[in-house]
Amino acid sequence: MGKQRGSVGLIAIVLASAVLRADSPLTSTDLASAYADLAVVKEARATKHVAGEVLRVLLGTDPNDRKAAVVNALGWQTPGNAAAFLDGLAAGRGIAVGDVKLAQLTASDRFVLGYLRAMETHEAPAALRAGALDVWGATPLQLLDQASQALPEDFTVHYVRALVEAQSVMSESWCSAYLATERVFEKFPQRKRNLRPAAVAAAQSYMNAYKSDCGSAPTKAPAANKPLRLTAEYDQIYALARLGDTIIAGAQAGIVVWRPDERRPVASRDERICSSVLTWHDAAWAGCYGRLVRWNGTAWKGYLQDPARSESAFESLLGPSGELLARNGKDVWRYDAGSDTFAPIALDLGADPYDVLFRRNGELWRIDFLKAIVAPTRTLALQSRDYPGSDPRALMEDVSGRLWVIDFKMGVFRLDDVSGRFERQEGLEDTASAVAIDPVRGRTWLLHYTAGPILRDKDGTRHPTDLTSLQFMRDLLLDERTGDVWIAGWTGLVRLREDKGHWTTETWRAEGR
Repeated sequence: MGKQRGSVGLIAIVLASAVLRADSPLTSTDLASAYADLAVVKEARATKHVAGEVLRVLLGTDPNDRKAAVVNALGWQTPGNAAAFLDGLAAGRGIAVGDVKLAQLTASDRFVLGYLRAMETHEAPAALRAGALDVWGATPLQLLDQASQALPEDFTVHYVRALVEAQSVMSESWCSAYLATERVFEKFPQRKRNLRPAAVAAAQSYMNAYKSDCGSAPTKAPAANKPLRLTAEYDQIYALARLGDTIIAGAQAGIVVWRPDERRPVASRDERICSSVLTWHDAAWAGCYGRLVRWNGTAWKGYLQDPARSESAFESLLGPSGELLARNGKDVWRYDAGSDTFAPIALDLGADPYDVLFRRNGELWRIDFLKAIVAPTRTLALQSRDYPGSDPRALMEDVSGRLWVIDFKMGVFRLDDVSGRFERQEGLEDTASAVAIDPVRGRTWLLHYTAGPILRDKDGTRHPTDLTSLQFMRDLLLDERTGDVWIAGWTGLVRLREDKGHWTTETWRAEGR
């Protein structure tokens, strides 16, 4: 009889744990109690609405840990808090709420909006308007990704982003939910955390319930690989991405990780022709010949290693819901964080697309090399009324949701969403290789393959910078916080930095380091 009662008790504990874990990383994590001494947190708990002092704090200059506590105290029961925040932001700027653009939101604004929207759509965090562009079509995770990239040293922002990630993956793997926040702790030791320890402890008392689902799998990353001897081929760069305070360069000989204040690479990985790099979930994912490679800030790992594909490049890209995909020709795989593997998925990309892009509204676009641009419902012939260009090489969607095409022969084109036609952009008429939009400063950066970058101000004025010494330039990376621009050259990496109205250049080279 006693044995029976023990079995029943064990079953009850297991069931209780399952119910606990099946709840929600968003609604069950308590950040607010540790900030109960703040009057605004008390008000948020009492009213459940974004108004009055709550709105003032969320729009103001209070630190992000306090803003996180306020949003957490508001809870998830009241719909419309995200819209109320945008209403307040618009009123403070003296504009109609329908005219609010993503470019007008600071990194902290994007953090608050993303967290508010995630809370009120906690079962399946969603954009304010499905299929919309700009701020209205940005999902909570996209907003928080942008905030975390702009604020690489803000633990609170990265931790909340991880809670939203955990919410999105928990239906597939409870272990993945646990690892989402665990990765943030690996990146931020306790001395670098700006969230009160009691808040972290309270939230993790819930998140730790997911750890048991990881079984015996390691939850800590191994030590960093020993840097290799670097040659000139590491300076022949194809693609750039930012991970925290580092720049990731995909190059002819592999991958190099740079820190802007150091002249020696942080890390390197010997690979063959890494032509794409993407930052996703606090890691950089590089597509190289024969495999995909991850750098999580401390260690490397290879995926999809296939000798049969050693003469073709893998590409990392985002899927229609912001998930991580890998592509090699017409074959596509989806990443599963729980098993830390990629699984093939069925996706019709045609014979062998040159470039593929999923827009934030879910649309799939692709380029058929020297043939056409293929949209979801139509095919745009080259040198046609809808697409006047002749050699499209890359598709890009900017932070406002506008679609761009980089045409190697005829410059840069942008889609007019009303007419459905691509319009040629002034400033660069030939041999384009990249474009970057700086909405904060009203600037557009255009990259000429052999001449260098061209800055186009909001009034249309062009400011070219001669970087012919780099020989060939395939990518540029904008630092939204500072306005700096990084250029991927064939003889090194260059940063352009504004100084009293003039642009200075600094060069990083791996050879001989």
